[in-house]
Amino acid sequence: MTIQVGTRGSLLARLQTDFALQHLSKLLPGCTFSVQTFDTPGDRDLTTPLPQTPGDFFTRDLDQAILDRRLDLAIHSAKDLPENPPEGVDWIWLPWYEPPEDCLVLQSGLDLPTFETLSCPRIGVSSARREAWCQATYPHARCLPVRGAIPNRLAQLDDGRYDAILTACAALNRLGLAHRIARVIPLSELAPPPGQGILAITFRRADPLLTLLRNTFVKAVRFVGAGTGNASLCTLSGAQDLADADICLYDELLDPALLDYLPKQAIRVPVGKRCAAHSVPQETICRLIADAARQGKRVVRLKGGDAGIFGRLSEEIAWLDRYGLPYCVRPGVSTLSVATTGTGRLLTCRGRAHGFTVETPRRSADAPRQVSHPRVLFMAAKVAREEARKLLAQGYAPGTFCAVVYGAGGLYERTVETTLEALSKEPSLLPETHLPGLLLVDVPPSSYHPHGALGGLRVLLTCSSALQPRAIRLVEDWGGIPLCFPLFRLVPVANQSPDLSGFDWVVLSSPTAIRIFLERVENLRTLPRVMVCGPGSEAELRRWRLKADLLPEGDFGASGLLRAAERISWAGKRVLRMHSSKADLTLSEGLRLLGAEVEDCLLYRNEPLPNAPLPDCECLFFASRSAVEIYRARYGEGAFKGRRVVALGGPTSKALPPGIDWIEGDGTLEGTIRALADRLRLEQLERLLRK
Repeated sequence: MTIQVGTRGSLLARLQTDFALQHLSKLLPGCTFSVQTFDTPGDRDLTTPLPQTPGDFFTRDLDQAILDRRLDLAIHSAKDLPENPPEGVDWIWLPWYEPPEDCLVLQSGLDLPTFETLSCPRIGVSSARREAWCQATYPHARCLPVRGAIPNRLAQLDDGRYDAILTACAALNRLGLAHRIARVIPLSELAPPPGQGILAITFRRADPLLTLLRNTFVKAVRFVGAGTGNASLCTLSGAQDLADADICLYDELLDPALLDYLPKQAIRVPVGKRCAAHSVPQETICRLIADAARQGKRVVRLKGGDAGIFGRLSEEIAWLDRYGLPYCVRPGVSTLSVATTGTGRLLTCRGRAHGFTVETPRRSADAPRQVSHPRVLFMAAKVAREEARKLLAQGYAPGTFCAVVYGAGGLYERTVETTLEALSKEPSLLPETHLPGLLLVDVPPSSYHPHGALGGLRVLLTCSSALQPRAIRLVEDWGGIPLCFPLFRLVPVANQSPDLSGFDWVVLSSPTAIRIFLERVENLRTLPRVMVCGPGSEAELRRWRLKADLLPEGDFGASGLLRAAERISWAGKRVLRMHSSKADLTLSEGLRLLGAEVEDCLLYRNEPLPNAPLPDCECLFFASRSAVEIYRARYGEGAFKGRRVVALGGPTSKALPPGIDWIEGDGTLEGTIRALADRLRLEQLERLLRK
């Protein structure tokens, strides 16, 4: 399949296109690219000052070619994209970028000390922000407009029209002209426009191939119910989402203390509404959410109370559905619960009230009049057939949609969707289960639609509780549904501080081993040199402000670490190997063969958790040999079949039953989940190419 690619004709644009296509070709095997160059208004009009030009000055002709189907995609500098692309054009920022800073470039032969002695230097600028910086930094300078491609601007500079010009570092780096940079301007002095240094692609909205490609880059938007009244009513998962966020768009009616969960560098965007005072239009909120997601940011939309109750959640997820962007929704504590249960005004009481009605008097002026209300019956699973017959007798239409939700929010959640008539007549429609169930009557089908590379795949996470939070975040980022199902717990064998005297090296072969071990070390300055098995362990060391002294290259595990160790003389060296009760001692034996004196020390035990029924899932994720062995013993080898299997690391994969097709990554948690997403993307790509 040949993909028609458009770009501007400048040298920089063509270099950027070549660079982007080198990466994109690896993600789209079986596809070739045909590149066409275009002039845009920004290329034809070299006289109008850039601050006075329209937003699509550098994209208009390429956008039209996409809409006319002459192009499949176009490659741009992200900062050139208009704030509101034409209807039908979609986009994504690419993750391969240059530093965003601006820089000062001097006339050939002029150095910075000499330039700064000039009484009235002439500086070429192309934006109001650059001009403002020049006036603040060089108040005696004369700011002059500069236009044209970067080589043309440099030619004007060296011809004597300017003493200096301001431009983006990224442009010079990509052109191989970084040596022309006289001064890099710190971001604290001159903030760049959004997208500077970043490349973007535009394409027709809903193009299946390019939407599939975009799934490689975007992360799921998190809709978080903030609770109401105080920050303690936000759920734990909501608080974790905030702690991981790059940007948070938040409502007015919530406790500001929730924003303290955000990282310091996270962007905070107030978008709240009060009665008759809509500070930000709803369409603008929807666009801001989608734009931040397409920029590759981890987005949290923080909504007061429970977002699904009078919270306009449906409008915001419908906007993401429109562009095929993934999301997940965290239920929240509603004002309804806080104002009733929280104040002692109980809405139900045995013998007095067995239900209540909730509605709002506020309606959109153009909304049709609602003639019925959804009805929810708690504790109704066992009597659902009888309740369906009663509702039919009360005048409900036989085709009224209804659903029974079992185990809501839990591992074993299950929903049966049907009609009142079918529910009243078919006894086998509902499963035999001990799980509590709610009967929902006259409700629409689910408004949530799966997107992203994992597309709603249910992934059973069998790893220990230490890895669960990161694994959950990654699966959700790709649009999957994580099911927390740890099979064992890690129990430290002792709490005393280890005696490190006399040891030259310590071996810590997992992030968990590092964490448990370092929590016991009273003085990290006494730590001997450290060897670890992979980038995940190296990252954990960095959290303790430590650095690995020996790390394998590429092959993460015992064999790779031993190959790296061959470069070192081990004669007379004492090595402390801290490990779990399930650790393979191959690494210790290998170090002894290299001449080291190795002392094995048990750090923690892997203790199986109580047995539990296996949840419905399409994918199994294993992060250790222990998890595979426990799963295999409890559920049998047949429980691997018909499910995708993902294994973190060589020892884990070796414990799998023979004949199992399994997926592995680069030995890190992030790389392994990415490998699963890549496998699904490639399978979908093959199906698209066959059509």
